[in-house]
Amino acid sequence: MSSRPEDPERNDSEAGYAGIGETFEKVVVPTLITAVLVYFGAVRTNTTYRVFGVDPSVLGLSPQDYVFRSVDTVFEPVVWLLLAVMVLMPLHHLLVSMLSNRPAVARWVALGTALAGALLCVAGVLGEIDLVRHSRLLPVIPMSIGLGVLLLGYASRLNALTVRWRLWPQAESPLLRLVRRMAFVGLLFVLSLWSSATYIHTYGRDMAIDLVTDPRRLPGVVVYAPERLHIEGPGVVESSLPQSADKTSRYRYRYDGLRLLIHANNQYFLLPVCWTANGRARAIALPDDRSIRVEFFSIPDRRTMCG
Repeated sequence: MSSRPEDPERNDSEAGYAGIGETFEKVVVPTLITAVLVYFGAVRTNTTYRVFGVDPSVLGLSPQDYVFRSVDTVFEPVVWLLLAVMVLMPLHHLLVSMLSNRPAVARWVALGTALAGALLCVAGVLGEIDLVRHSRLLPVIPMSIGLGVLLLGYASRLNALTVRWRLWPQAESPLLRLVRRMAFVGLLFVLSLWSSATYIHTYGRDMAIDLVTDPRRLPGVVVYAPERLHIEGPGVVESSLPQSADKTSRYRYRYDGLRLLIHANNQYFLLPVCWTANGRARAIALPDDRSIRVEFFSIPDRRTMCG
């Protein structure tokens, strides 16, 4: 019995695609995940500190700092995404098995899915060009477009699995198929990134509000200095310290009523204990050097002396 000769060109093509897939898995995916975490951390950090009037450029945070600050932010979206996959995958297999022997019903289901996807895409596009008003604090626009694109792709796949009719020709070249699928996945990725950025922006803003309304989330600070630092703000109290007879005391002034916002770039960024977003209370930057002494303490409850 004679065996069919192998096609060298086909083997080379398959080996080339395997090499591309291995490179993508080992190099592109880890790099992409790291870049996404840095981006999410930067969005959250920049949003939070801009509420207090601190430009992120003065913080001097590293990419590693941004990655650490993005971890708790992405927990909730990732959990919901994984739960959705766990629920939807069995439903997909059940739906395909139910429609496999009912081509007429399957056509209508695929058509309805495609129509829903198209309507979501249109709603998102209309919101983006401001013909329809959507909340900018929620990722309504990117999620509408993303879900719409996902439903359109699912309708095509469902049609191919149940009706046995392909939207794309059977003789489509492997390269064209790869480009089409990468474009589909890339579009979903960009829309997911857009949705996540909008969500994280809102998360960062809400976190800044929580830091102000709940004093326990920021440690209290007492600053001792040899000279007057002229630290002012709502709730900040400057006290002159008593001097010994030989005047050997190192510190002459004490400042109470401060809270630590962040320590970064060899600086303490402080807030007045009664900080409000009215333009009068400002964030304070103190150099981290030996000329001053900084003490920290926890604030036991929500009550403050602010009026």
